[in-house]
Amino acid sequence: MPSEPSLGIRTAIVDDEPPARAKLRRLLSEAEGFHLVGEAATGIEAVNLILREKPALVFLDVSMPDINGFAVARAIPEETRPHIVFVTAHDDRALEAFEVHAVDYLLKPVDPDRFFAMLARVRTLETARQATMEALLHKLPAPSELPKRFLLTDGDRAVFVTPSEIERAESARNYVVVHARGQRFILRSTLDEFHAQLDPEHFVRMNRSHLVHLDFVKEMVAVGHGEYRVRLMDGTDLVWSRRFSPGAQKPR
Repeated sequence: MPSEPSLGIRTAIVDDEPPARAKLRRLLSEAEGFHLVGEAATGIEAVNLILREKPALVFLDVSMPDINGFAVARAIPEETRPHIVFVTAHDDRALEAFEVHAVDYLLKPVDPDRFFAMLARVRTLETARQATMEALLHKLPAPSELPKRFLLTDGDRAVFVTPSEIERAESARNYVVVHARGQRFILRSTLDEFHAQLDPEHFVRMNRSHLVHLDFVKEMVAVGHGEYRVRLMDGTDLVWSRRFSPGAQKPR
């Protein structure tokens, strides 16, 4: 069985209309060198899909019921953002698409010739990016291993908790209140120190006081000025402040 890298350029499709996703899927199946890793129908699903599957190419609808395609693009740090091709029925937002460095802006119904020409350009761009990444990897030191569990306290009780069980954490001076398994635990640490021990692809700072596991985000709504209102699975409402928004955060 071939290894996954040989399957081709990892690709995702995002559109709230099933027929539109089906057409892109069919066109993509006629091209060589591309591997569909997932589909999404909403902006929140798209962000989680991109962070989880790390596609190199994303076909992204502009208009969706929760957050639009531009907000999805900006929610992915520029340093790890995939090649983005916006697909839309409207021709009046192409400038905004290129402000987030989109590879292309396709109008519905998608013209097959234009589609395949775009894929050829993506192949060239991805080949160049892979060559650059391989060169950089040779210069990087081996990454340190992140902790697989944390010892947290609750009064006289102490328990081991894995990162996947952590829903969010909030700063409390020289301590961190960790919410996990539906309970509150205490860890003697600063929020910055705790964040440094967690996978940045799953845990993000929302603001100065809160750190959130993206798997526990229920919905996210743009409220203007680069900020979002975020509701977690447990009903907690937080503000993702502009200072800590995805476009402002840098890799650690």
